[in-house]
Amino acid sequence: MQRLMLALAASAVLALAACDDPPQGAQSGPEVAVANDTTPEAMGGVLPVALQGRWGLVAADCTTTMGDDKGLLTIAGDSLTFYESRAQVQTVNARSDSRIDAEFSFSGEGMTWQRRLTLDVQDEGAVLIRRDYGEDAEPGPLRYERCPA
Repeated sequence: MQRLMLALAASAVLALAACDDPPQGAQSGPEVAVANDTTPEAMGGVLPVALQGRWGLVAADCTTTMGDDKGLLTIAGDSLTFYESRAQVQTVNARSDSRIDAEFSFSGEGMTWQRRLTLDVQDEGAVLIRRDYGEDAEPGPLRYERCPA
């Protein structure tokens, strides 16, 4: 009888503990995606809307018609497009409405590489700060300004 009571008590404790555990793969909050989960649901489907658009390191990147817009960055969906390369989101580390920290897979000029980037919109959506991490990363933050529509 005593064994039966202990078994029932243990079962009750386990059942209560299971109620407090989030489902495996669940997000830790509405703005943070689960690391190592690259499903569209975990990434929110796209890069944050505030990041999307055309950004220039200098004003001429936004207005040139000569194809020499070397500082132009276009953000759309789950990709970044640079002058001679493109990057796809692989893993989201953290995400909010105006910021993302993610691992990207790059390709360009016949090469491929991985890099962690943080993209952060500031000044009411007018400025984008890009920080690169890892081997061959840019040494400091890059400041882009939103191109006129």
